[in-house]
Amino acid sequence: MNNLFIDIGTHMGGGLFNFINKYNMTNQDWEIHTFEPHPYLFKTAGENNTERQIGYPHSFKDMNESLKLIPQINRHNAACADFDGEIDLFFDKGLEENHMGNTIVKDVYENPVFKNYDFNRSSYINAPVKVKCIDVYNFIMNITTSKKINNLIIKIDAEGAEFSILNKFIKSEYKNIFNVDNCSIYCEFHHFMLKNSNEYHSVDSYKNELSKKGVQLHPWG
Repeated sequence: MNNLFIDIGTHMGGGLFNFINKYNMTNQDWEIHTFEPHPYLFKTAGENNTERQIGYPHSFKDMNESLKLIPQINRHNAACADFDGEIDLFFDKGLEENHMGNTIVKDVYENPVFKNYDFNRSSYINAPVKVKCIDVYNFIMNITTSKKINNLIIKIDAEGAEFSILNKFIKSEYKNIFNVDNCSIYCEFHHFMLKNSNEYHSVDSYKNELSKKGVQLHPWG
């Protein structure tokens, strides 16, 4: 396999399915790794589950279709950040009501706007659960240093954790990060979800810094 796709924040597979089609990943030249920390979403997705979740009319259809196209997808029930270990995962009151997504960023959990965004139910009131956390930079480096990778595509939809992930990418000692021919990152930024959003760099600054390391950054979502 000469191409690598990393899906950070797979949720129910919508982004994954889109990228499989966008880059024609159904051929055998793609190695695919998905990361989803939510225990319920990870367990249920891919089991031909037709259960509908509030706010999600397509349920797990996209993940099911993706696994039909590429059964060899490597699925990881873990969060991604800039370290290996365990971390708290915050999510909505009901797992089945998870239409805001879930986060490992306490800054999001403590945002008063989002704690009160829906008066019909309390948001983010569950006690956090411990989930596995992966240093995704090291994870990717282990792959790209062990085999030749031509194209590396990374999708990040991590509910605020994208900042720590991208910061570690930028701090890489290598001029051409990951030592691949082509690297593109598609990232959804969540400045608006953070309590102190002004403390984080702008999208343009991330784009400029990553371009110096041979990475194209595209806003996504």
